[in-house]
Amino acid sequence: MRLVSWSGDPSLGNIGNTDRSLSAGAVCVTPSCGITGAGAGYLKIDPTTSDIVHDGRSLVLVADLDAIAQSLRTRLAFFEGEWFIDETFGVPYFQSILGVKTPLPAVREIFRETIAGTVGVLDILSLALTPHATQARAYNLTFTCNTDLGELTLTVAAGIGA
Repeated sequence: MRLVSWSGDPSLGNIGNTDRSLSAGAVCVTPSCGITGAGAGYLKIDPTTSDIVHDGRSLVLVADLDAIAQSLRTRLAFFEGEWFIDETFGVPYFQSILGVKTPLPAVREIFRETIAGTVGVLDILSLALTPHATQARAYNLTFTCNTDLGELTLTVAAGIGA
C-alpha cells in the first residue's frame, strides 16, 4: 500500500511518500485445511505406549474409524478434571467410580454416557464391563458401536493402573 496523497489536515502539509508494502518474501499463502468431521485426522497415538507416532521424518495422522477408536480410547483414559482446558472432559473415576462403591450397573451407565458422547458415535450396540483381572481399581470394557463411518468394536482397560 503506497500513500500518494494526503487529504487530511492542511496544516500538516506534505507527509511524504510512505511505502507500507511488504516484499513478496514476507507474504505467505495460508494453506487450506480439509480436515473436518468425526474421522477427520488426528495425530496418531500408539495405543500401547501412548506416544505420538512418527515415521522418522514427520508425524503420522490417523483418520476414519481409527480416529474414532483413538478418540474413544483417549476419552476413556482421561479422568474428569484432569485436563485444564475442559475439566468436564473424561470419565468421573474419582467422583463416581473409584472408592465410592458404585454398583456395577451404574458404572456401566457412566461408561455408556462417555462413549455415546464421543464425536462420531451414533449408538451403542453392546457394552460389557468386567472388573480387571489383576488391577483392583480398573475395568475391562468391551463395546460395539455404530459410528458415522461404520461399526466399531473396541476392548479397553479403564481405571487406575489400566
